This record gives sequence, structure tokens and C-alpha cells, in this order.
Amino acid sequence: MKPIFCCMTLIVLTFSLVGCLPKAPLSPMEEAGIVYSSARDQQAAGEYEAAIIDFKQYVVQFPKSQDADNAQLGIGDSYYAQGEFLKAITAYLNILTEYPTSDSADVAQVKIGDAYLASGDLTQATAAYQKLTEKYLFLEVEPAQIAGERLEEIETIQSLRQSLQTADESTLDNLQYRLGWVYFEEMADYRTAIKEFQNVIDLYPDSELADNAAWMMGECYWRLGQSNRLPPLGERGEIFVRRQHIIDRYPQLAELDRYDTDGYPHWPAGKRGDRYEMYFAEVRRMLNRYPDLKTWKWSDFVPENYRRALSAWDTLLLKYPNTDAGAFGRQKIAERLLQLGQNYWNISTGGGSYSDFSGFIFKTSLVYWPTPQAHIVLAYYYAEIGRFAHWTYYRTRPFDHLKKAAKLVPPGSELASEIRAIREQMNYRLRIEELENHRGARR
Repeated sequence: MKPIFCCMTLIVLTFSLVGCLPKAPLSPMEEAGIVYSSARDQQAAGEYEAAIIDFKQYVVQFPKSQDADNAQLGIGDSYYAQGEFLKAITAYLNILTEYPTSDSADVAQVKIGDAYLASGDLTQATAAYQKLTEKYLFLEVEPAQIAGERLEEIETIQSLRQSLQTADESTLDNLQYRLGWVYFEEMADYRTAIKEFQNVIDLYPDSELADNAAWMMGECYWRLGQSNRLPPLGERGEIFVRRQHIIDRYPQLAELDRYDTDGYPHWPAGKRGDRYEMYFAEVRRMLNRYPDLKTWKWSDFVPENYRRALSAWDTLLLKYPNTDAGAFGRQKIAERLLQLGQNYWNISTGGGSYSDFSGFIFKTSLVYWPTPQAHIVLAYYYAEIGRFAHWTYYRTRPFDHLKKAAKLVPPGSELASEIRAIREQMNYRLRIEELENHRGARR
């Protein structure tokens, strides 16, 4: 046995030494890729300051690389997204100076015009766009086509602004609203559109378009929110999700105070169980660490533009409850929340915080307007929890929501048939899981 032991010892030592060897240094191409990917990820997450730092590092370290012009474009785009238009213009101009023959040069020229336009300088914006239309007078090049469209939009804007100075007072609210709509629909300049729609509310509060302008402000913020990747929930978000998950099972714990030492006031008639005791203690620990925990809302943990959109729409419902926008607003808000919840659900992996967070958003959508779609996704949400929890509580909730969804649709409709199919599928899956658990217990 001794020779074998020595051989095995040698093998173990060899693997140990290999594990201790220093890693090969990164090649310049690999290092460049890491820096550029980091910058793009920061930008996608809406962390523009960090993105600018990484993009600048890339341009300094790898000025001759393939993506150097794109990195410089990223600097300008990050400044633009923050509303720092003069800095954005400077960054775009650097592309024309340093990379005049790159594909990014013409794109930068369009963006220079966009930045001037967003800052309100129509004269400089026009000059920037005209450089492209004159450069490609007889060629159908995409940047030149965009520039031509922008020039037409500028003419519309100038015409509307001139009309606002000379038109009859009875049409001013319509002209102002139209101005906001041009920025929103035709130019996708949501920040400027917000200002123009706000002017409708401020200057013409009694206008029939004031409620529509309030809705459009929220829509602008929502579109801005969609331009970035959803951020991590963070430690506070994880704590919020955990407490809400517990309260969903034991609603009485929502009233628990950080100084309570006895759980009896929070327990309804019946026997207290060990699980409740553990959750009671866990919620108390959360409250002791975060005394303001009970004031937290799920909207505290979504990007700021989504919060601003919801605030604008809530103001609309309070200020203009009996208008057209107020009437359709609740249903539209429910649809937007359903979409946002689905986005969080899509990035969850088999349950977890993102999944639970999406559940809160689905439930909030029902507060604004009860839709069958929200009940259907909640049925899937509770079915997913039931796979891991194996509690009767969570296994019955999917069918409760499917029953509510069925009440909201015509009996013979296609959606009603789909709901029946989902119910049968979940019932079948539940039976299979129970059989598997039973077999596992017998083994």
C-alpha cells in the first residue's frame, strides 16, 4: 500500500501546486473587453456617472481599439441621459475630431443636433442636422434621413411656438398640448415633453386637455424608466420582500411593533404554531434593525422614473377623477404595473426575491383595476411558491385567483377557455407533486 499512498500524495501535491500558480496576465484585448463591458453594463443600469468613468478609462487606455469611438459615444449618451447637454455635445464633438471616418461620426452629428434641440437651441440644432443633409444630398443614409426628419420636426415646433404668440386665446391650450405631443411621439424627447405637458397644466388648468397632459407626463416618465435595466433590490429591498412574504401568510404580523414581546395580540382565535413563533421573532428582529420598516413601499425599490410616473398618475386620479383620463387611467395604470411586474418575474430564477417582488406589483395592479391577466399571473406566482413551500395555503391560492379571473371574462370567450386549461394543468401538476412527495416519504 505504501507505493500507492506515495503516488496519491504526489498527485494531490501536483494539483495543489497548480491551483497556487499565478494566473496568466490578461491580454490587452481581454482587458479592453472587460472595461468596455463594465461601462456598457453601468450605462444599461442607469448608473451614468460610473459609466462615464469606465468609458473615459477605455478611451484613454485603448484609443486605437475597435470600440474607442463607441466608448466616446457612450460618454456623450451618458451625459445626455443625465440632462447635461453641453457636456454631451463636447463628447460628441470629440468623435468628429478623433474618429472622423468612423461609423460613429455621423451618429454623433445627429446626437449633437439632438442635444442642442433638448437644450432648447433650435438654431444650433438646425445647423447640426443640415450638415448631414448637405453631406448626403443624394444618398439614403440613415443618419441623414434622421436629420431630415428632425428638420421637419423643428419646423413644426417653430410653427407651434409662433402660433402660441399670435393665436386666439381659446386655442392656446390645444397648441401647447400639440407641442408636448410632437416632442413625445415624433421625437421621443420625453424630458422636454414633460415640460411642455406641465405647461398645459400650469397655464391652462381649466382646459379639457389638462387631465390628458397629466396622464402624458406619467407616460413620459414611464418610457424613461423603460430605457434602463432593472437594478438589484439591495439589502433593504430584500428585507422588505421577506417581511411582505411573511405578512402574506400571517397578515396579523403587519401590525407588530418593534417593542412587542408577546405575540398573543397578533394571533387570531386558534392554536399558535411553531412556524408562527419563528416568523414573529423574525419580524421583530427586522423592526429592531429598521424601525421605519413599516413605512416602506414596494415603489421605493424601483427606478426613480417609475416612481415619478406613478406619482403623476396618482395626482391625476385625485385631481381629475371624473375626466376621460381619470376614467381610463386606472385600467391603464394596472396594465403598466402588470408589465413592470412581468419584467421582474422574467429576471427571477425559480422563486426568490425578484419573484416575490413581482407578486407585490401584480397585487398593486389589482388595487387600481381588477384584470383577469393579473389574477392569472398571480396564480402562476403562488403555484411557483407552492413547489417549494408545500403548504396547503400556497397550493390553494392559484385556484382562488383563477376563479376570480374567470369571473372577469365572458363565459364562452377564448380567455375563459384558457383559464380552464390553466386550472386543469395546475390541478394535474399538484396531484403529480403530491404523489412524488408521498413516494419520497415512503422511501
